[in-house]
This record gives sequence, C-alpha cells and structure tokens, in this order.
Amino acid sequence: MESIKKFIMKYRGPLLFSLVMAGLMWVGWYQPLKNAEKEAVLIHTMLEGIERFHFSPKPIDDDFSAMAWDLYLKRLDGAKRWLTEQDIQKLEPWKYQIDDQAEAGRYEFFDLSVELFTAALDKTQQWYREILAQPFDFSKEETVELDGEKRPWAPDDDSLREYWRQWLKYETLTRLHDKQEQQKKGEDEELAGKTFEELEAMARDEVRDMMDNWYTRLKKRKRPDHLSVYLNSITNVFDPHTSYYKPIDKQNFDISMSGKLEGIGARLQADGEYTKVVEVVVGGPAWKQGELEENDRILKVAQEGEEPVEVTGMTLDEVVQLIRGPKGTKVTLTVK
Repeated sequence: MESIKKFIMKYRGPLLFSLVMAGLMWVGWYQPLKNAEKEAVLIHTMLEGIERFHFSPKPIDDDFSAMAWDLYLKRLDGAKRWLTEQDIQKLEPWKYQIDDQAEAGRYEFFDLSVELFTAALDKTQQWYREILAQPFDFSKEETVELDGEKRPWAPDDDSLREYWRQWLKYETLTRLHDKQEQQKKGEDEELAGKTFEELEAMARDEVRDMMDNWYTRLKKRKRPDHLSVYLNSITNVFDPHTSYYKPIDKQNFDISMSGKLEGIGARLQADGEYTKVVEVVVGGPAWKQGELEENDRILKVAQEGEEPVEVTGMTLDEVVQLIRGPKGTKVTLTVK
C-alpha cells in the first residue's frame, strides 16, 4: 500500500489529467505492475485528480458511497432482469464501504457484483431458451411492468423467472402483432397464408435470436468493461460530465476530436443495458434535427441504406461505432 502511494506521488501532476481524465490508463503500461496494483493506482489517481481539478469536489464519505452504490446497481441491472433481492442483500453490506474500498485500493464489492452478474447471465440464458421453446398462451390476459424503477427486485429465482416469462411473452406479442398487420396488408410474401400458430413460432424465433445475440455480446465483456461501469458510477457522483475513459473510449474521444469521423452531436452514456442521451450538443446534427432529447434511450441504429440494428445490451463503444460515420452520411435512431 505504501509503495502504491509513493508511486502516485512520484508521478502525479499536470500530465495525468485532462478535463475528461483521458490519460488515466497510462498506469496500464507505464511500468510492469500486477493487475491488482494497477487497479489500486488507477482508483487512487482518479480520485486524487478529481479532488485536485474538479470545480466542486465532494467529500468521499459514507454518503458518497451510498450514492455510488445506488448508481452502480442501476447501471449494472437497472431493468432488474438479472439480480434478485437475495443478491442485493449480499451487496448491501458494501453500501457504505465504497469510500473505504477506494482508499484501500480494493475491489471486493466490485468483484462480488461481477460474480453475481455473471452467474445471473448463465441462469437467465437457460430460462429464456426454455421459455421460448414452447408456444405462449395468448388467451389469458396478463400485464407486465417493464420499467425497472417501478418494479421491486424479484424476491427469489422463481419470481424472477416468472417476470422473464411475462417479458418474453410481451416481446413475442409485439412481433406477432407486427406480422399480423404485415400479413393483412400483403407487405411480406413470406407471411402469406401463415396460420396464427406459424406466425407465433416465427415471432418466438426472432425473440430467441435477439436474446442469443444480446447474450453473446454480454458474455464477451471483460473485466475492463465492467470496471469502466463501476468507476464511472463513482466519477458521476461528482457530476454527469466527469468520466473515466478506458482505452477504447479514449480512442473514440480522440477520433471525435480529430474530426475524421462524425457523430450525431450528442453525449451518450451507458444506462444499464441501454445507451442514454445525456446531452444534445447545441449546433450539432441532432440539435439541428430537433427530435432527439436528453434522457432518450437508443433502441436501434440504422446507417443510411442498411437495416436497423438493435443495440439494447451493447456496450457504449459498440453503439458509438454503429452511429459514427463519414461526414454527410445519415443515421436513423429508434429511441424511447
């Protein structure tokens, strides 16, 4: 611990920080450190830099910890699709310990959260495959609350699996309804003459493909991706514009500043499995177009002449790569 502090003091200074803290990942290659030491240096350097350069620094105490804990859980599972109340109880003891964890350069809370999330992915992947293997009964009227902020944590696995059944039924129903409308209008020859049961099976197949693609992306996430979410949950307690950049995010920032590729003129942020619009830049393409608004969630992205791509569950840098293009090209966003 003492050697880490000496290391920080030796190299702290103007070179470490820009307004967006883009230089933090220098510790990853500056000299050979073990991963745990790198991460300890990283969080110490990050918080010392904020304390030194932020226009209105906050005390890093228990109240700060509680805000970071709440924000992190919202981003980890804001829709409450993976964790149960039992999982939250395991994380609860750390609610007022994030400041102490940061001071010690330790990550037990973060490690436990990733462990629970990874186990939840395996569990829910098995669930959705089992549920989508059988036709849904649409003769029974049901309701499902999709907004995680309005729904409590499921108390146990049985309750969470029931939510998944209802949510997957809803996703299938929306696609089934679209296919029925297309069939009535004769817009798709593939749907001509299909029975209700055949259309329902096609809709379930589409949902399963969507889920498989989503989970493939989720399971490709590595520790730096999870760590970025955690560290940004800490920095964003100070304000929404104070951010930690992992290397790919730094690259995206450099590209946007160089003008080689164009974006939509909006600042985006990961929000659970969604990408959210945090700010529409005055004078930019989105501002001139006039429809994109702050807090919009991006559901699909389509470059001109291409099919829309569902981006729910994608990492922020994946969504940015889909949106960005050469100057003058058009991109269509589906938002809610």
